[in-house]
Amino acid sequence: MDEYIATIPMDRHLTARAEYMAKIMVEEMQKITPDVKVKAEAALMFRWSKASEPWYDGEGDLLPWEMVPKKRSRDGSLLPVEWKDLDEKRKQRILDRKHELWAIWDGVGTTVDNPVTA
Repeated sequence: MDEYIATIPMDRHLTARAEYMAKIMVEEMQKITPDVKVKAEAALMFRWSKASEPWYDGEGDLLPWEMVPKKRSRDGSLLPVEWKDLDEKRKQRILDRKHELWAIWDGVGTTVDNPVTA
């Protein structure tokens, strides 16, 4: 199997949880296949997508794929825009939205119907 899916809360511990899951996956697979290089990386999304990939904001947190800014490539596919290439206004909007979602999961705001999938 090349992908595992789990639902985890979208709070301030999201990145640590997702990276810990990837670490466990590598450690356990390494026990079964000690001579094979094993790697795993966490990617977050509200709905499963084969296109998703890890994307970290300027505070070092993973963001769900749906929140990642994207641009069209020459072939028409959508590619993620790197954090360093965003203007300050866009960066702030992303961070504000992340903190809003954290507040919701922390019980400060309303409930969310879409947990994050790692």
